[in-house]
Amino acid sequence: MSALKGVATGILSFLLFLTVSLFGVAYLVHSTVLSPDFVADQVNDVDVPAVIEDVIDENAGMLPDELAFLEDNISDIVASQEPWLKEQLNNAIYAGYDFLLGKTDRLAVTVSLASLKVDLQESLWDALNDQLSEVLSDLIGNELRPYLEQNWDEVYPLIESRYLPAGGAGLTKEQLLPFLDDYLRDIQATIREQLNDPQVAGFFSDILRPYYDEFYREFSAEIPDELSFSQADLDADTYDTLLMARLYVGYFQTGYWVAIVVMVVLAGLIFAINRDVRKTCRALGISLCVYGVLELAGVIVAKAMSPAKLITDVPEWLTPIINNVYSDVTGILLGYSLIILAIGIVLLVVSFVYKRKAKVEVEV
Repeated sequence: MSALKGVATGILSFLLFLTVSLFGVAYLVHSTVLSPDFVADQVNDVDVPAVIEDVIDENAGMLPDELAFLEDNISDIVASQEPWLKEQLNNAIYAGYDFLLGKTDRLAVTVSLASLKVDLQESLWDALNDQLSEVLSDLIGNELRPYLEQNWDEVYPLIESRYLPAGGAGLTKEQLLPFLDDYLRDIQATIREQLNDPQVAGFFSDILRPYYDEFYREFSAEIPDELSFSQADLDADTYDTLLMARLYVGYFQTGYWVAIVVMVVLAGLIFAINRDVRKTCRALGISLCVYGVLELAGVIVAKAMSPAKLITDVPEWLTPIINNVYSDVTGILLGYSLIILAIGIVLLVVSFVYKRKAKVEVEV
């Protein structure tokens, strides 16, 4: 009988070991991929300006010529809008997970753009002011000069003599054209030099601000105050795939709690077979300690590795994100293995220090 109890206890302990192992994987998935808090934390930890700066460095010149001045300021602009950006991303994450986890039957994500439109107006104006001398200079070189050269026949008769260079009076339009290039170059150099003076820069700023405000007003009027995304925006195949994923997530969530119940039942069966606290605690303690030690060793080895080094052709901005996610995932596994190991050690200690109550014989 004692041998049968030992065999049954061994089988149940092995099943408990397997269940704890599977639950460890389920716990990791439940705490990461299926946790909106975890995903939101990863988004909040991303250094968005650094990411944008790296992307710009890798794709230099991707902006149109008229917006090229923003390349030197775009990281500052993004930094000023980073709180808004992360707030909207977090809202979208939680709304999406509410649908995926079955908390709501309707998929709806709304992104408010009202505050962005207001804040972006000042951010862009500050960027324009910082590059005002270059912008005006480039405007003359890239826009005005080609326009004058292409329309020289129409422009030439309108030029007053006081604007002609010395000795320019009486020159034909073909003879005067070479002077145009030199004249515009002088203007460009003067703008760069004079706009270094705060008073001159302020004068130009005051002149340009009304035009900028009018331009931005017309530009922002084309942008809605909010963007909405719902299941109606998905095609049938995509929505069916999403529903299937939601169904499987529901199965997983059910299995997650079933695994907890199974572990409790297995522990109860071990106690029911032995009817002894010491033997039960020892059997449970050994199973949990073995798993805890193996898991802890694996996590320690994993934490010493850097996944970004094992993946080739990773953009520079993606490396810290990968390392941060990897560190948080291994941290969750480390915490789980330490908890299991601690419970196992406590049970083993109890199995050695617990004293079974002696039976009291009553004489009649």
